[in-house]
Amino acid sequence: MELDEPPQDPFEPIAIVGISALFPDAPDADTFWRNILSSRVSIGPVPDDRWTLGDFWEEGGPGNISEGKTYSKIGAFESGIDFDWRRWKQPPGSLPQIDPCQLW
Repeated sequence: MELDEPPQDPFEPIAIVGISALFPDAPDADTFWRNILSSRVSIGPVPDDRWTLGDFWEEGGPGNISEGKTYSKIGAFESGIDFDWRRWKQPPGSLPQIDPCQLW
């Protein structure tokens, strides 16, 4: 601290009024932390209804696959999320073309 700088004021108290979380195998923050403490692994194969591997996957590794492709067949996927297309004014016919991550 420079000698001519005024001292920092004390921090004001804050209140945390809520916390929320949504992770694979953990619908809330408490379950998320229990999963961490119990070393639960929530990574698994790409669900069959998520995307067709042949469309997005190819043999290879970092730096040697085509643009728009992945070399991984695993991930941490959330399931059971119901998207309210009426609330967000999305045509229901477009929903199968939208990745679930975009609907959150």
